[in-house]
Amino acid sequence: MAANDDITPPPRERSMELAGRFEELVGELKTLPQNEAQTRLWIIDRVLKEILGYGVPEIVPEDTAAAGNRPDYTILPGTPHTWLLEAKAWGVSLSDVHASQATTYAYQNGHRWVVLTNGQEWRLYDSNVTGPEMAQRLAMEAKRGDPAALQSLLAALTRENVVCGGLEAVARRGRLRACLAAELQDPGGEVIKSVNKVVRKRIGLEQTSPDEVAEVIASLLCRTDRAASEQAAAPSTVSADSAQTATVAVSEPVHGLLTLAEAKKVCNKRHPETIALGDTPAAPVSTWKDVYARTIQWLDENGQHPIPVPWRPGPRWRVWLNTEPKLEDGTDMRAPVSITLQGKRIWLATHATPLQLVSLLIRLCAEVGVDPSRIRVSLR
Repeated sequence: MAANDDITPPPRERSMELAGRFEELVGELKTLPQNEAQTRLWIIDRVLKEILGYGVPEIVPEDTAAAGNRPDYTILPGTPHTWLLEAKAWGVSLSDVHASQATTYAYQNGHRWVVLTNGQEWRLYDSNVTGPEMAQRLAMEAKRGDPAALQSLLAALTRENVVCGGLEAVARRGRLRACLAAELQDPGGEVIKSVNKVVRKRIGLEQTSPDEVAEVIASLLCRTDRAASEQAAAPSTVSADSAQTATVAVSEPVHGLLTLAEAKKVCNKRHPETIALGDTPAAPVSTWKDVYARTIQWLDENGQHPIPVPWRPGPRWRVWLNTEPKLEDGTDMRAPVSITLQGKRIWLATHATPLQLVSLLIRLCAEVGVDPSRIRVSLR
């Protein structure tokens, strides 16, 4: 028996994807963590050992009573690959203040990478990126409910990847993916404007608008996003043939009630007809904006946590919910919708493609602690 056989957790089956193993781990819990100690013991400790592959001597927890500004864990201490982890309770929303303290400590002590997590949301920061904006230090982020992103982040943090120096390359690709995702969803952004200039030079496309370009790009990316999510959730790799079959299936008529994840695959090609929220009977709707507004109203009444207002899905995203019809820079929202949340008038930004609106709802479900499968729509 090797010297560390009794302290290093045995590897799980390679065929089981990391995001799926994480969901399996959380699903084993009879109740969700109620405080930081439970989050660390039930979720974070197990993720580090059972999913990411670190041995017990490679994980050094801090004494929280005396830690001060030091992060809660030091991973691979005394090696060139040391990284730090700051833990928060399961129900605590991660903030720039948490990230700033952890990354400042890391930079001052010669450590580059910092993970901030509450067990269900994971963020990877690069302390070598200096400046006042924490969004610039953010290299990758992922939440429950987004298996493709969670798969990428967990894969980046595995012991195997970290010790071979692969973290920087993975983080760079994560930054690039986030940058392009934001740019390709913004009809007013420079990328879409540039693409539109090229498109308008083609015969028959002289009148194409940036909004149309953004919508078509979103529908094309929907196929890739769907395939990536299915691959992250499935125990085996999706083949090219099966991905092609799935793409063809999208074009077929859809009937019955679909979850948000299922509707996301076809929302750019179908219109909603009814919506069923939780245990309530299905009610008629005519547009995805109706689905968006009604779901947010329902989440306000049924979420485990209140909807944060203003709400941004992530540091790189713009404001989608606000107390006035304004974006974070003070400019007017396009096509705002007013609803009442927590007894106050709130404005929703709705100038987006159906895919974007459904994706936002899935993110918001994770934010307030609601299973998105409880929201179902029928399509026409």
